Amino acid sequence: MLRNVPCFGLYFLGSELGFRLVNPPGEPTSPKSVFFGGLVGGGCAGGLFWGTLYPLETIKTRMQSDHIVKEKRLYSGVIDCAKKTYAEGGVKSFFKGYVPSLTRAVPVNAAIFCAVFNVKDAMHHNF
Repeated sequence: MLRNVPCFGLYFLGSELGFRLVNPPGEPTSPKSVFFGGLVGGGCAGGLFWGTLYPLETIKTRMQSDHIVKEKRLYSGVIDCAKKTYAEGGVKSFFKGYVPSLTRAVPVNAAIFCAVFNVKDAMHHNF
């Protein structure tokens, strides 16, 4: 919840803002503008999701990969994980793998939302 609520809030906000940048509300759309709006919206969604809240992703990943046996775990909770991550190398420790993740997130989510907005548009016109 700590990660998902803000991350997905930014994710869908980014998709809508990017789509509306290409397709302002109240103006007619074309298949071409829906296509490009989906690409821009998806790129914005991926960039906002991964670009702004990556430290939470780092904490989540570290906790998920911690030992299954309670007595052997490195982290006792979220705060402990954050403190130990920071102790390893400061703020930089929260951003290991940031550039590859962001490089992947933008085009992948552009493709996803391009498909979503185009299917939504096709369904709107055909049903």
